[in-house]
Amino acid sequence: MNWMFIIVAVFVGALVPFQGALNAKLSAELAHPLLAVCISFLVGFIACVVLLQIIQGDWVGIKTLWAIDKYLYFGGVLGVIFVTGMVFLMPKIGIATMLTATIVGQLLVSLVLDHYGAFGGLEIKVTLSKAIGACLLIAGLYFIQR
Repeated sequence: MNWMFIIVAVFVGALVPFQGALNAKLSAELAHPLLAVCISFLVGFIACVVLLQIIQGDWVGIKTLWAIDKYLYFGGVLGVIFVTGMVFLMPKIGIATMLTATIVGQLLVSLVLDHYGAFGGLEIKVTLSKAIGACLLIAGLYFIQR
């Protein structure tokens, strides 16, 4: 496994607490969590458009967008659910507990998705060491929230 990719993944993951904290603060300032989520996604959309222009410079046509399996667009809805959950729950349970809980959820589902190679991904079977790692993460959640 390329450790450089893992290091970059850790860096990217380190940004999530900042995102959650900023969105929670924005929600408090606006006194409306869903408005904060809308603004967060609007700014994110603008950042994506700018980045796409810098990197690629062109867009796909409407025919391409229409031809894609429609269920694939549900990822955007899942993003809204995730960010909304962060905005609502982070002020109530704290950044560390919130992120640990979301990581536990992500890990458990990821193990299942990898095991079956879901959505055309790599098929990586659940092993005893992975199951032990998941149990340790669940134990970590228990101790972090205590």
